[in-house]
This record gives sequence, C-alpha cells and structure tokens, in this order.
Amino acid sequence: MTIEVYAIDKFKDHKADMILHQTEIPSQEAAFAFTLLEKSSALLLVNPDGEDSAGRAKWKLLPVEDVVKRAFDLAEAAYKEMRDRQLWVAAPDISKLVKVLKND
Repeated sequence: MTIEVYAIDKFKDHKADMILHQTEIPSQEAAFAFTLLEKSSALLLVNPDGEDSAGRAKWKLLPVEDVVKRAFDLAEAAYKEMRDRQLWVAAPDISKLVKVLKND
C-alpha cells in the first residue's frame, strides 16, 4: 500500500491543507482479518516460568523488544497473506476525488 501526500492551497472553506491518499484499501475480508488480529492476544507473549507450589504453570512476560518484533512479524505476515489472496482493491485516483469534493 502506498500513501500519497498532496498539498492543497485552498480546499472548500479551509486554508492550505494536506491530503493523505491511500492508493489501495483493504477489502471487507481483509478488514475483518485486521479486526481478528487486533482482538487476538497474540501480542501478550509469555514464556513458561516453572510451577508454583500447587503445581500450576507460571508464566513470565517476554521482553518488550520481543513483543514489538512479534507485532511487526504478525503485521508483515498478515499483509503478505492478504496480498497473496488479492484482498486489496485499488482506490480511486486522487484527481477524481478532489474534483468531486470541489464540486460539492
């Protein structure tokens, strides 16, 4: 996905502004996959840390650096899978969007 940045001298009633335009957007299926990833506890990573006196498993949180790396690995894998499944669709060209908005 690419994000294009456009500077606009005057846009409707606003002064100079900037528009960020995504060249691709996720399909509904991809958006749902993102929601599932957000809701998962995949980032709360733990390692076994022995047992307590009652024989129950104890867990220790992973270092923050490992959790961050895991988050990026998950994001990279999710985007790759969504691209492989062709779940991204092209967004309208920015010139068409601006023309429609200016005519409103």
